[in-house]
Order: sequence, then C-alpha cells, then structure tokens
Amino acid sequence: MMKNTHIKGGLVAGLAISYIGIESVPLLNDVELNNTIVDMLLLSGSVVGSLLPDLDHINSYAGKKLWFISSFLNMMTRIFKYFKLEKLAKLSGHRGLMHSVVYWILTSILLLFLPEYIV
Repeated sequence: MMKNTHIKGGLVAGLAISYIGIESVPLLNDVELNNTIVDMLLLSGSVVGSLLPDLDHINSYAGKKLWFISSFLNMMTRIFKYFKLEKLAKLSGHRGLMHSVVYWILTSILLLFLPEYIV
C-alpha cells in the first residue's frame, strides 16, 4: 500500500472508533477531556499509526521521516541475509514483522499503558 492508502485506512479506523465512541475502548473510557480534543487525538494517532507498518521500508514516507529506525531495520535484514538466516531476514524485511498481527498486538498492549502517563 502507498502512503495515501495507509492514511485513508487509518482515517476510516479512527472515524469508526470515534463513531462507536471512545468509551467503548478499554482503558480510554476514564479519560476526561473534551470530546473534540479526544477525536482530534484519535484521528491524528490513527493517521500516524497507519503509516508505521511501512517503517521497515527505507524508501517509504515513514522510512524517510524516521530514517534511523528504517536504516536499523534495513541493516538487520542485510546482516541476517549475510549470515544466511533467511527466516530472520524475511521477518525483519519489508512486510515482515511490522506487517504482522503479532507485532501490532504487542504494540497495542504496550500502548494501553500510555494514557496513564500522558493524561
């Protein structure tokens, strides 16, 4: 997917959660902010989050903006290929771990604790 497709998907997901109501999202139902602010944060986070799966591609929009992370992932892929660790190379390469459900479940679990520190 290209940058615009990722952004549109993120907006749709953010709008769906906004429509359902932030109260239905566990651990966010205690946030006491204006609904407009919550919706803006939700949509912004959805757009940024939708671009992150392509962080493993050095020429993607996210890869260019966060080049240090993208370069690290690219370097790890090359090291794994050099040592003939093809499964790890595939996992660290484009459409590898960053595009997996396991990665996003682990990331979501970590982010569940974030509202405690920012609100």
